[in-house]
Amino acid sequence: MLRSAVVAAAALATTAPAAAATAAPLPSVVQRAAVTWHDADWPAELGTMPLGNGDVSANAWVERDTGDLLVYLAKSDAFDINALPIKVGRLRLSFSPPLWTPATGRNGSWAQTLTVANGTVSIQGDTGYSVHVVVDANAPVLRVSADRPAGLALHAALELVHAPSNWYRNISRPYHDLSRLPDSPLGPFNASAPNTNANGFGAYCLERFLEPDTVVGAAELSGGAVSDEVSLQDSVVWYHRNIDTAPAHGVPTYYENVMRTQGLDPHAFPDPLLGRTFGAAMGGDGETF
Repeated sequence: MLRSAVVAAAALATTAPAAAATAAPLPSVVQRAAVTWHDADWPAELGTMPLGNGDVSANAWVERDTGDLLVYLAKSDAFDINALPIKVGRLRLSFSPPLWTPATGRNGSWAQTLTVANGTVSIQGDTGYSVHVVVDANAPVLRVSADRPAGLALHAALELVHAPSNWYRNISRPYHDLSRLPDSPLGPFNASAPNTNANGFGAYCLERFLEPDTVVGAAELSGGAVSDEVSLQDSVVWYHRNIDTAPAHGVPTYYENVMRTQGLDPHAFPDPLLGRTFGAAMGGDGETF
């Protein structure tokens, strides 16, 4: 059983990261700002707290039913073929013993705190946990560190946000077909009456396609590193790539539709989203993970 663990996830994209800027002194009101939850008794992800560095962003929370730490990972240039920003992935960190249980989490000593000054989410557990989640200020890397003097076990898993099994992200089903599914998390979709569509997708009246993410096989990984602590070869690596919807689905891309709507030739300028590839790699400290 481990006493500490480090998990790092690096967001990767085809565009170069922006140069790091010199930090200005923080106003005193920011230095004092902090938000604390004293339990994890929230449905779904309502207990989430935001993190980021202006390029990579994340949402972190402890799941009520499992006590797992969940993290959504996003990047500023992660746009799909439909010109929509999408999540890069979701990480699930399962601790043993759990970070939270209803039986032990309501005695007043459990806390999940967002400290604005250093952009860190910290979790202090009833069973001696000290967990910190932070996005590196100068690199596209998210780090999770955990300590527990009595020891801990940790299982880190990737949950693909854009998988073939996710019906509302399935490549064979455009959004307008989803109006017949009563459990749609996107709500009702009526492409013929865009002004009545509360979620806004109907305003486009265009079919939307999103290819599933790809997990890179271990045999394809060699060399490189996720961060100073984690090698690429010992990591889980995945990516999303925007493909041309014309040969894949028999319909023009969103970019081509927009260009033609504006009376412009879509072939006169290259589609800035076509071929865009983004993803991430997740791994742990080789000594403690």
